[in-house]
Amino acid sequence: MPENNKTLLRDFLEECLNKGNYDAVERFVSPRFVDHLFPGYDGIDGVKRAFKEFRAAFPDLHDTLEDVIAEDDKVVVRYRMRGTHRGEFMGMPATNRVVTWTGINIARVADGKFVERWGAFDYRGLMEQLGGTK
Repeated sequence: MPENNKTLLRDFLEECLNKGNYDAVERFVSPRFVDHLFPGYDGIDGVKRAFKEFRAAFPDLHDTLEDVIAEDDKVVVRYRMRGTHRGEFMGMPATNRVVTWTGINIARVADGKFVERWGAFDYRGLMEQLGGTK
């Protein structure tokens, strides 16, 4: 099961986030998915909405997986995101700056789909690159 969960995560991020294929989300995400990192982005529609919002702000968004670790029903990823800020993000107008940020996510898998996610990312570092905080 852990190796299957690693493959599920890699395929999900490549297809749905990097390629922007939102129609594929339901192949990977359970309708009862709960996002503990971004409350309110639950279920298939919530994940699609989150990806669309990030890609509207960063149209060339790309997720590079640094580490993927799995055990039992959990899969952990340490990642690096990169994108050009070409649309509004969290109230900040486009800066056209190329930014990168890192984060870690933990996902729980049941019946071959993601059902929960926890995580953290370098929000402060991202906002500093965009000129929002020091």
